[in-house]
Amino acid sequence: MIDLTNRKWRPFSRALNAQNGFYPNCAFYNADDRELAIVIDKSPRGDDFALSQKALDYLMVAQGKQEKVLRSFVVLRDREANAIVTLPASDVQNNIRDAEPWKGRFGPFWWINIDFCRASIEVDVDPIF
Repeated sequence: MIDLTNRKWRPFSRALNAQNGFYPNCAFYNADDRELAIVIDKSPRGDDFALSQKALDYLMVAQGKQEKVLRSFVVLRDREANAIVTLPASDVQNNIRDAEPWKGRFGPFWWINIDFCRASIEVDVDPIF
């Protein structure tokens, strides 16, 4: 689990998050350990989290260069802004690789659940049979 209260972790400004297309997700950078995280707050109306496609792409490109970022993560926070679970960005990308992102007000995004899998909005299996 990443401790975002550790002073090594510095949040990107709201302007920088918006400029990169992450907002309302927020990037945090730990220069000492060369780690980057995208932090997603729980939906105010449900139990899922909206992951920006640009944010996940940014994590993967940054880690792929292996220069300023050696490891990248996605962090989910509860409504009180407490980090509740963390997963490497490559694992998150693998979990949602077959899911098309939704088109949203802030750009393409995926609804993911606390297990970092695509959140199901409709039932795919007949529950009766």
